[in-house]
Amino acid sequence: LAALVIMIPCILIGDVVLFAFYKFDIISIILLVYASLLLPFIAELIGIIVNLRYPKMDALNDTEVVKQSMSSMVCVFIGMGLAMLSSGILVGLIAAKLPNVLVIAIYLVIFTIVALILWLRLAHTADKKFDEIQV
Repeated sequence: LAALVIMIPCILIGDVVLFAFYKFDIISIILLVYASLLLPFIAELIGIIVNLRYPKMDALNDTEVVKQSMSSMVCVFIGMGLAMLSSGILVGLIAAKLPNVLVIAIYLVIFTIVALILWLRLAHTADKKFDEIQV
């Protein structure tokens, strides 16, 4: 939650600046604000799931946990994979000559489903995984 508290206001300020410089219709604004909230939420869910899967409890300092843990590496690769997947989805939808608002809506439906799946997975396994962590 701390990362979201830091990221969300910055992202929303960026959205306001973007909307001020470019003329978006109200539906596009709503969809883009939703995307600005959804995508960091997915990143944080992935981070929590990966950190529960690969905890690093024997680190000598905080830097080692952040820079040299298995969970950091896995999160980076998952992030790259999601970026490529997102790009592929967007290119495919744009190539289908769909209206931009529909492209964004389909994209957000897909990632909303991903977020729900991740949330449910976390809700069902987080307590057990947390209890399995040995200090």
